[in-house]
Amino acid sequence: MEKVNLYADSRLLDAVRCRAIEEKTTLNDLFSRWMVEYLGGEEAAEQAIAATPELHKQQVERAMAAIDELRKYIDTSGPKPTRDEMNAR
Repeated sequence: MEKVNLYADSRLLDAVRCRAIEEKTTLNDLFSRWMVEYLGGEEAAEQAIAATPELHKQQVERAMAAIDELRKYIDTSGPKPTRDEMNAR
């Protein structure tokens, strides 16, 4: 489980808490159910979870391709600038 911080209108949050108590559930359970529904149901959520590593791999590959393209125009060889040189304005 990961911890998530959310911000919501306090009145809305109070109303949701009251309803959750009436339904004998928790905000965590409601949020988990909402995420599954948002992804399109149980099967779609499982497919999205399975596809996540491939999506990350594709994002990394696109980022590396962009970096390789930039390297054609930017010369990074030579001595590394000193801290003072980096902070000079």
